[in-house]
Amino acid sequence: LSEYITKLEQGLLMRKEEIERLKAEQQKENERAEKVNAANAAVNSRNPARRIQGARELARYGGAGAVDTLIYLMQADDSYDVRIAAAKALGSLGRAARKAIPNLDGLLAQPPYQAPIQATEEQLNNEMKDGDYRKAMREALNRIRG
Repeated sequence: LSEYITKLEQGLLMRKEEIERLKAEQQKENERAEKVNAANAAVNSRNPARRIQGARELARYGGAGAVDTLIYLMQADDSYDVRIAAAKALGSLGRAARKAIPNLDGLLAQPPYQAPIQATEEQLNNEMKDGDYRKAMREALNRIRG
């Protein structure tokens, strides 16, 4: 009887430890989800600096789930600084961002951006940053392809 009680107590102790481990994992997952939500909010900000930070954090905490959002930022954001940050964030994901390869290839196949004749200051800045944008995309492709 003593032997069975000892085994039962050991089983209960192991179960308790398993429950504690699962609680800790759940807490970590909840914290990660909060960080992903904060990064998504930053990506939707009007402030380009916040969008840049959001892209970095989204790649860091969102992993492969962030690829679609980062592709969108890389292609459509008004700020070339945000586009560059999104391309770098995609590259930081490595093979997890394989889905972005056709988008990167397509963007690199397009001619470099040229500002119109009566360009705004932002358009002229974008023209100057186009080389950095292309470099970031090439580097991202190299990192994704491994």
